[in-house]
Amino acid sequence: WSEDIFRRTSTVRDGKNHGLVMFLDWSGSMADSLIETIEQLIQLSMFCRKVNIPFEVYAFSSMAPALFGKGSSSYKNTNDNHNYYPNFTLLNFLSSKMNRQQFDAALLNVYALAMANDYDSDIRLYGSGNFGLGSTPLNEALLAAMNIVPEFQKANRIQVVNTVFLTDGAGNGWSIPSQGTVRFPGDRLPIRVNRRSATRLFADVLRDRTGSNIVNFFLANWQPARFERMAWSYFRDDKKIAAAAETWRKDNYAIGDRDDDGWDEQYLIRTRRVENTDISLIDDKASSTKK
Repeated sequence: WSEDIFRRTSTVRDGKNHGLVMFLDWSGSMADSLIETIEQLIQLSMFCRKVNIPFEVYAFSSMAPALFGKGSSSYKNTNDNHNYYPNFTLLNFLSSKMNRQQFDAALLNVYALAMANDYDSDIRLYGSGNFGLGSTPLNEALLAAMNIVPEFQKANRIQVVNTVFLTDGAGNGWSIPSQGTVRFPGDRLPIRVNRRSATRLFADVLRDRTGSNIVNFFLANWQPARFERMAWSYFRDDKKIAAAAETWRKDNYAIGDRDDDGWDEQYLIRTRRVENTDISLIDDKASSTKK
């Protein structure tokens, strides 16, 4: 599997210090692409360490914190009329704060967890609670980021923070009904949702309060025909859909054109499992998009 989910290029503008905070969807639907995603996260984390870019990698889960040993969460909706995951947990898999020994051990552990949660693996943790995959508390992760990103920025003296969410679907955790309101700590007045989704609202608040660039990598194992059926939700323009379908078919990616969920940028990535790949067969002139 040789497609790059991330383009590992560092651009530093105006001499500003950059940092990266990543939130990985640790849900059951990720099982068929989890290994590939973790491989890309590992490569990006190693790159960040190499060029001294501060970073943190979290997985967000709906599983009970007690099942992971340590952990707790105060990010939950106390109104019983709405949906929320009382056991929302963040797992800090990788960090630039780790020393070399800790980082090397963490790489092995994270990859082992990905292997154990893979559909085709002989080792199964899926759904067991022992670092198994749950649901998608995306909105809870956005709320948590409102504290995590400023703390990360302050601790590392970062001027520009890029906050990345890797998902394969919409969040199905905390929700706010249409025309409902939410009040954040320190605010005098609540914010009305109007017709915006809770995800859009939380992303907008995260951006406003932290100044972070918010990027989404949406992972989907869609054949080209299905991509064209689904693409209207991301482009709403026939010409843009046709152009995106072409890059999806040829290069396994498309760049989203809408911001209904509040992302500054959205990259749709086609995940495909390639069996029995022998790297000795790769042409010396092959690129990252040619098999």
